[in-house]
Amino acid sequence: MRTILALVAVLVVSGCTTVDDFVALTPEQRAEKACLNVTEFKQEYKELSALSTNIVQTQMDLNRGYKIHKQCRTVQTAGNAQTNCYQTFSGVQCDTVTVPNYQTVCDEIPVAINPEFETQKLEKMKELYPVLKERLQQKYNACYQTVLQMTPDQAFAVWKSRTKPSITIAQ
Repeated sequence: MRTILALVAVLVVSGCTTVDDFVALTPEQRAEKACLNVTEFKQEYKELSALSTNIVQTQMDLNRGYKIHKQCRTVQTAGNAQTNCYQTFSGVQCDTVTVPNYQTVCDEIPVAINPEFETQKLEKMKELYPVLKERLQQKYNACYQTVLQMTPDQAFAVWKSRTKPSITIAQ
């Protein structure tokens, strides 16, 4: 419950960010806040994270000797009875209604793998990961260095637009 409240608080606070908030930040904090909000970087980080997960999963599959396919379905279970009472002309009337609960049930099915194919796939993913990570880091650093030189108003505009800064600061 605390986690949900904290998340809601963060969303409310982040939704109410103003130029004045950026004025109160150091140039480094402004650059970090603006660049971390860039949609392109968020998407690339998500893809990098997915690649990392795939590397771990493929390695686990190779170690185990097979993949595990999950087949899930939703089943209805016994529900909770709710009594609703209301006033009528003849007095109080109550109805009891059973509200069903639903539960997801999964079966794990072993699936054969081709170890040679999975090994090749794993090696390609392991080669790709540092390349994508370095590319993302370079893009983020370029954004950071550009926003670092911006005024609070300009940095706020980058943050608000969720796009990389298009303004080149003259030195």
